[in-house]
Amino acid sequence: MRNITSILFSLLILTSCISEQHDITVTGKILDSETNKPILNAEVVALCWYQNNIDDVTFKKQTTNTDNQGYYKFSFDIGYKIDIASK
Repeated sequence: MRNITSILFSLLILTSCISEQHDITVTGKILDSETNKPILNAEVVALCWYQNNIDDVTFKKQTTNTDNQGYYKFSFDIGYKIDIASK
């Protein structure tokens, strides 16, 4: 009985940890400012910033290219700021 209680308690903690994990999805479309047409195969760079403590800020960098309709998509774990740029 004690082992079953320990297993159930462990599953409860694991479930609560998983439910607190948040995913950030960033999507967008790159358009030509003059023609308003999508820009195909444009390189898009995203930085997701994390603050580990008051003196330690890090970031995760991802790059992707737009599809044939100019759309892009990034996914990150929880962070507090995301910067997007394209070339």
